[in-house]
Order: sequence, then structure tokens, then C-alpha cells
Amino acid sequence: MPSSQKGHWSWRLIDGRKCWYAGTAMISKSLLKWPAAAPAEAAPVSLATEKRSEPMDAQARMLDDDNSFESRWRARVIPE
Repeated sequence: MPSSQKGHWSWRLIDGRKCWYAGTAMISKSLLKWPAAAPAEAAPVSLATEKRSEPMDAQARMLDDDNSFESRWRARVIPE
């Protein structure tokens, strides 16, 4: 419904949408049309870049040798 509700308003279904107009009902659909849409401007695309880490800056971590898979495997396979 239009924001200004003074007077009599009617609507017709034009292109699948309700087209409200002031006046009596059943105006010819050929007299009703949507305004031409302004061409959509392409929004600037900004790419999020990922900061790559340097492999030489990586810090090695010593694993707890008593709890590693290899040490548990050796304990089962190689009898002491």
C-alpha cells in the first residue's frame, strides 16, 4: 500500500508484483508499467589476501617420545 493513503487506491498485478495507483479499480494493465530500472553499477570487488607464513620461520616442536606412536609400536613389536 502506498505511504500516502488519502483518496481511493487500487492495485493491479503487473509482472508478478502489486502495482498501486490512485483512482478507481480496473484501469487497463496496458497503462500501468514499472519505471525502467537504472543500470546496476558493478560493486568494487575486494579480495581478502591470506598472509602466507614463511616455512623457514616455522618452529619445530619436540614430541614426547614416550607417548609417540613410534615408541608405543616399538614397545609392542620389539621385545626388550
